[in-house]
Amino acid sequence: LTPQERFYYNAPIRKTKEATSPKSIQEAIEKLEHTYEEARRVETSFTSSKTERARVEQEREGAYQKLRKLLQDHIKKTEQSVRATYQEVERLHDPEIQSFFSGPTTKQKEQALDDYVTAVTSLLKLQSALDHQERKNQYEKRSLPLEQQIREEEIIKKIEEANQEDYLKWVRLSPPEKKNQISDLKKLEKAARKKAYSALDEKISDCWESSASSLGSASNALEKALKAEAEGKQEIATLWKNAATQYQVAPNSYQQATEAFFQGDPEKGELFRSAANAA
Repeated sequence: LTPQERFYYNAPIRKTKEATSPKSIQEAIEKLEHTYEEARRVETSFTSSKTERARVEQEREGAYQKLRKLLQDHIKKTEQSVRATYQEVERLHDPEIQSFFSGPTTKQKEQALDDYVTAVTSLLKLQSALDHQERKNQYEKRSLPLEQQIREEEIIKKIEEANQEDYLKWVRLSPPEKKNQISDLKKLEKAARKKAYSALDEKISDCWESSASSLGSASNALEKALKAEAEGKQEIATLWKNAATQYQVAPNSYQQATEAFFQGDPEKGELFRSAANAA
């Protein structure tokens, strides 16, 4: 590998190693990187024997499994910290402990949220590192050219960064704010179903019903994200939050479709309905 290729390809795992990982994980990463390079050398050599190839492959698999276990163990420990910080955030926002004379200050609540975001970020980095390493192991087993590996990682990295940025915005909300958001979605769902029932035009009724279904799926996904957060399962929570975001895209297009149908423009209505169905 050229220095530039090595830096780019190992950047995600190196960043995690430097920021959040204990020394045992750092050493395991370095050991695995060494076995990858040794495997490449042996596989491209015309003089390598079957025994040597088998030995190198065994060493690579052993180093990979060791790193995988270390990352998983550290993720479990970090999940405990995340659960604890989340419980503290919930406690400080619990209306039962508020009173006119006592209760947590706004600064205490903000600090608890900051601690929670820090813990979540650390956990997401570890999970991203584990995913990255598992993909890399599969790349090596498939003997995927380095250029193709880098291209695939570029796409995955952009998706991961966008998902994490969106999720961390959600994490910044207090538990009551999250519950209010879910409650608002349920109210919108109920209103959409009512409009679907009362609509005389079949296409408009179908659009409102589809909108209600999407809103219901969004509120359900957010509830599952909230539950996963309380259990410290941030990767699962992220997935549910991303799903909720997707579900919330369609209702706007469905509403535009109903307006077009109502105004006597079926072509425009079908266009918006197709966009909503594809969301």
